[in-house]
Amino acid sequence: MNVIRKDATITNTGPDDAFPGEFEVILSAPTLDRDGDTLLPGEWKQPLPEHITFDQDHGMSVATTVGSGKPELDKETGNLIVRGTYSSLARAQEVRTLVNEQHIRTTSVAFMSTKEGKGPDAKSTRELLNGAFVAVPSNREALVLTSKSIAVKAGARNSAADSELIQAILDAALALGAAKPEGKAFGHRETKSIAGSLEAIQDRARAALRAAYPGSWAWLRGTIPAGDGAGELVFESEDRDTYETQLWRQSYTDDGTTITLTGERTAAGVTEVLTPDPEESEAKASPDGEQKAPAAGSTEPAAGASSDSSGDEAEYLATKAASIRARLALATITTPEE
Repeated sequence: MNVIRKDATITNTGPDDAFPGEFEVILSAPTLDRDGDTLLPGEWKQPLPEHITFDQDHGMSVATTVGSGKPELDKETGNLIVRGTYSSLARAQEVRTLVNEQHIRTTSVAFMSTKEGKGPDAKSTRELLNGAFVAVPSNREALVLTSKSIAVKAGARNSAADSELIQAILDAALALGAAKPEGKAFGHRETKSIAGSLEAIQDRARAALRAAYPGSWAWLRGTIPAGDGAGELVFESEDRDTYETQLWRQSYTDDGTTITLTGERTAAGVTEVLTPDPEESEAKASPDGEQKAPAAGSTEPAAGASSDSSGDEAEYLATKAASIRARLALATITTPEE
């Protein structure tokens, strides 16, 4: 099913000084046209639309609409006629002036053509879409080029040639009353957390941060409940202009539906707590309880060596514990000291 355009003639009706102005168009006649087609009256899809738009150069959009009219078939001649009026908008009156001054003398009709059956018994049906005031009417060469593009590109979708056809189909569908899609067909589908879960609390916390700090990007780092629907949020924010980041903490209240931030946010820091692993410490001792000899290049004292004082021994053990647990540190959030 293709969108086809044909030339038509236009005649102004009514006084020249009447506002906003009227016109009459013979959109088609049951005679052989220069494309070798005959648009027979019985081939127009019935009933005809109660109203069709007229635009500039087949823009098929609100921005290019300059008038409208009611189509009807002349029972005596078989002509498809539209009597309509111009819009009062400035762009429509410019078109009216061009027509009155004989600069623009033709219009073009757009319709969709379908064919049922094959061979001599095939039946054509044409569905009227709209009309347009055009400086260069549609012609045989233009139709052939479009037909060739479709034939050569069979199976190829969304190419440069196909995009015009796809846009024309969309415009025609909108003109017939279809709703314009609000978004992409394959968009992101938002998922909801389970009510009462920790994830649901975090979702509410993120929403509260976005609402409270729209001028920066905020990332939730931690949720610390304190009971009775209260607690603290730990979050990181990045300035949209300078890209500087800062870690913050701020108290909140939660009614189960919405988290509300309270008080002022305060800067937060990170402190690492090192905890010795008893199993790893025992593994470093020999079966008889003696300490293993240190590896070559090690700074640890040799087996059997002892510290000169209890203070030196305590310092040695603390250093050893730190080296064992350095990669297994547990981080807690604390407020930096003033």
